[in-house]
Amino acid sequence: MKKISSFLFFYVAVMLCAFASAQQITINLADSSNGVSSQAMLYFDVNLHPNYVYPEDSQIIIDTTLNSSQVYSLTTDGIACYVNGYGEFTKSVVVPLGLSVKNGKTYILSQNQISNFDATSIFLLEDRLTGTFVNLRQHNYYFHITQTGRVDGRFFLHISYPPQIADIAANCSNQNGTINITEDSTITWGSCLLYDSGAHLLAVSNNVSGNISFPGLLAGSYNIEFDYGTYVATKPFYLAGGKISVDVTASTVYASINEEVQFTSNAINASTFHWDFGDFGTQDAVENPGYFYINAGIYQVTLTAGNNYSCQATGSVTMHISHDSTFLAVGTISDNDLVKIYNDNRNLRISVSNAAKSDYNVEIHGVSGQLLLTGPVTADDVVVSTANLPTGIYLVTVKNSAGSLTRKIFLP
Repeated sequence: MKKISSFLFFYVAVMLCAFASAQQITINLADSSNGVSSQAMLYFDVNLHPNYVYPEDSQIIIDTTLNSSQVYSLTTDGIACYVNGYGEFTKSVVVPLGLSVKNGKTYILSQNQISNFDATSIFLLEDRLTGTFVNLRQHNYYFHITQTGRVDGRFFLHISYPPQIADIAANCSNQNGTINITEDSTITWGSCLLYDSGAHLLAVSNNVSGNISFPGLLAGSYNIEFDYGTYVATKPFYLAGGKISVDVTASTVYASINEEVQFTSNAINASTFHWDFGDFGTQDAVENPGYFYINAGIYQVTLTAGNNYSCQATGSVTMHISHDSTFLAVGTISDNDLVKIYNDNRNLRISVSNAAKSDYNVEIHGVSGQLLLTGPVTADDVVVSTANLPTGIYLVTVKNSAGSLTRKIFLP
């Protein structure tokens, strides 16, 4: 038997490598008087067969001398195997187990290893002689044998299929969603509890078998607890929602004609995009487009975003487009800050890449040097109205403690 056991361990090791992703359970049978044990492995995977097929199954050689006890599972065509591939696990299953034992002894049946099964699959060992069911995830089963040889038709392993969780997504305000749970009707959960992400208990359903629903929920993360006796399994679940948020921004809201502007949707939960650039130009299916204008003016850029929940949201930004870029003055003062001076039809626009950090000020002087207007540049883009200044030539200075940039402009 030592050779058989050594071969079993080798075979199991090979099978574990070959079917690393398979769902597996190893049943252990131990003689309580001396601790000597044997194992049988049952595994589930695609392209396997519940009837006997070599080499996915390995038939056990019964020790007729009964020097050691043996445990095995039976294929659907009645072949005793210590390694048994049982097909793909797509529903609850009952697998007959068998033993080869001596009478007058007490034995222990247990699970030695459970791999790749969902925590909500329950493994019930049934003893039909006594009418006993034992959850092998938590307990071992002790029993006394009064016969010698093979024991078939007494022990069965019931493996439940895990609850299937789905949702009806929350609406476009992320409200009134539903979590639906389809339970395996072969077992009855003592309770099913729903918690929010803050571990607050929201709902309880007791003695659950079949389908249950938790309606009226906000979109977000939840934990669902399944209780079977003292065994507890928890599954996280994210309830989707349809709400879309957009926050349209532009690389600059002041630009010249033919100057490309990059627009960003900053959209969340959106999959469709329709841009209206305000000059009869539109663009679809692009989340963050680039665009330029061929005429000066003020344009409202509007994004309409949607998703597969039939939800929509809009966002917009106002663009100020000036004439040709010959009106542009560009320079740097400190820390590589880029300073731009635009003259857009008497609206003097000052653009500083990092205005808030560097205490910039703008001054407008006449050609004779008199100071006519002054003020702080408190944002990256500031518009200074020159409506009260007469037509003529002026000097515009942007400065801070590190230096200044001066450009001559003409006000029509």
